[in-house]
Amino acid sequence: MLVTACSSPNTSAAPVASPTTASTVAVPSTTATASTTVPTAVPTTTNPPPIVKVDLGRKLRVMIVGDSLMYDATPGIYGALDATDSVEIFQAAIRGFGLNRMYPWGTEWPRLLSDWKPDVVVMMEGGWDTPLRKLIGPIEYQKLVIRAAQTLTSTGAHLLWLELPEARVSKSEKLINRSFNYEFSRLPELMPGKVTYVSTEKAMDPDGIFRVSRTVDGSKVRMRKFDGAHICPGGAAVLGMVVHAAVSARFVLRPQRADWRNDGWRNDPRYNEPDEACTLDPWPSDPPE
Repeated sequence: MLVTACSSPNTSAAPVASPTTASTVAVPSTTATASTTVPTAVPTTTNPPPIVKVDLGRKLRVMIVGDSLMYDATPGIYGALDATDSVEIFQAAIRGFGLNRMYPWGTEWPRLLSDWKPDVVVMMEGGWDTPLRKLIGPIEYQKLVIRAAQTLTSTGAHLLWLELPEARVSKSEKLINRSFNYEFSRLPELMPGKVTYVSTEKAMDPDGIFRVSRTVDGSKVRMRKFDGAHICPGGAAVLGMVVHAAVSARFVLRPQRADWRNDGWRNDPRYNEPDEACTLDPWPSDPPE
C-alpha cells in the first residue's frame, strides 16, 4: 500500500519536536576547508556489531522523504517493497526539497513521524543544498545534516540515507555532489545503530561511467530523464532493488515477486513530467560550468 502526504507544507503546523533541541552529536572541530574539498576516504566503524534481522510480526512501515530525485524514484521503491507483500509505504518526497529551502522539515517531519509511525525512513537529497553549503561551509552543513538525521530517527525509525547518484552536470557540480555524499556517509559513524548509508552509484552505473540509458539483459533501458539527472522507470527499478536489499538486511520480508519490475508503477504520470521526459533525446553530455 502506498500512501501520499496530502497536506500542503506550511509554517503553521504544530511543532512536535524541534531539531535544534534534539540530542546533539559531536562534530570534530577541525578548521573548515573550501566547500569543494572532497576527502578521499569514507570513515568506517571498527568492528561494527552484527545486524540481527527483526521480524515485527506485521507489515513494515516505511516512509520516503527527499527531493525530486527521490520523488521520481519512489514508484520503483514502492514496486520493489510492495512485491514482498510485507510493507506499507508512505510517500513524503517533494520536488524542490532542500535542507535550506521553504519546506519546514523541523515541524513537518515530526508530525509525519507521529502520524505514520514508520519503522524505516528512506532519504535521498542534496542538489538544492548547494548554495547553503557554499555559504556556511562543510562543517556547519554537516551539523545540519546531523540535525535532519536526528529528526528522522527521533521516534525510533531506522534511517537509510541514500547516496546521491551521479548526474549529467558540470565538473564543479559533480565535485560538490561528491562532497555531499562524503558528509552523508559520516552519519553511521556519528549516529551508530540509527543510520545506514546506502550506496547507489555502483547499481546505477556499474561500470563507473554515467549513462542516461544502459543495456540490461540485451535491452536498452532508459535510466534518466532528458536532463540527465531525474529518474526514469529503469533507474527507479534499480534504486528499488537497492532499497529492498538494505531493508531486507535488517528486517524479515516475504520473498519478492520476480515480475515486480513490470508492474503498474512504471506507468506513473511523473515519468512523463515534463512531456516525454523519458523518451526524448538527452541534453548535451557536457553542461556548461
